Amino acid sequence: MKAFITGGGGFIGSALAFELVRRGFSVTSFSRDDYPALREKGIDVKKGDISDADSVLRACEHTDIIFHVAAKAGTAGHYRDYYKTNVTGTANIIQACKINKIKYLIYTSSASVVFNGKNIEGGDESFPIPSRP
Repeated sequence: MKAFITGGGGFIGSALAFELVRRGFSVTSFSRDDYPALREKGIDVKKGDISDADSVLRACEHTDIIFHVAAKAGTAGHYRDYYKTNVTGTANIIQACKINKIKYLIYTSSASVVFNGKNIEGGDESFPIPSRP
């Protein structure tokens, strides 16, 4: 099976990429930067911007499953940067799935969604979204 990981060079993305390779998947990583450590493990590393629809569409051709891990996380930065990556980028991934007829999309979010200014320990899907994120 051919897996495509957005944010494959990040903490979660790279761990996922290595595990998928270990399980016999053919893996492509799509990230802003180059990651030689991924390439050394046999991962196809593609550099690109998730907010560029054409780049995303071409990069994930002939893919069976997408793991969408890329995100702008944290609490500092400009709204436009969060929107460009998290909203436009995700819309581009969904559109690429439709056009390329990719049946499976696994989306990961970020603890930033529920961050209320205090450390989160033991949080899960039931953690409340703060009234003022």
